[in-house]
Amino acid sequence: MGSQPVKVCPKCGGERTERLEPDGRRWRCDPCVREKTRAWTKTNPDRKKANDRARRATPAAREKKRAEGVSEAHRERVRAWGLTDSARAYRASYYKKHRDKVTARVRAYQRLVKDRPESCPACGECPAKGADGRSLIQFHHHSGYSKESTFVGAWLCVKCHGKEHRKYP
Repeated sequence: MGSQPVKVCPKCGGERTERLEPDGRRWRCDPCVREKTRAWTKTNPDRKKANDRARRATPAAREKKRAEGVSEAHRERVRAWGLTDSARAYRASYYKKHRDKVTARVRAYQRLVKDRPESCPACGECPAKGADGRSLIQFHHHSGYSKESTFVGAWLCVKCHGKEHRKYP
């Protein structure tokens, strides 16, 4: 492994190893970053406590808060964007790029939705309806989205469907 480039911290003038965050924004040395973080924590104790509480919240609480956090104004902006020309162009380009996937979904839905089970065959769980009233049992395409394999798959609950997709990176 090669050596990392050495640069100068703009705040203190000391040398620092170029170790950027994933977003590429880290440009100060570690001691300067720690100093800035401590100063912010002293001047914003209430915000620090709120951030820590949010970070420690349970997954169920975070999900509930996320669901409640979507305001009606935001939903309206999303609906309005869906009617714009750029949204129509995006949908058209997506359809051209993923034609097999889109048509497989449509065919599978039309033909298989009447055979959808009430409980997940993998775990036996009977999930409640989603927030929008739809079933949380989804069809998993085992061998791709081509026309030949449209109906080769299984009905799975949302959790099992996610696990199945995470099996094969």
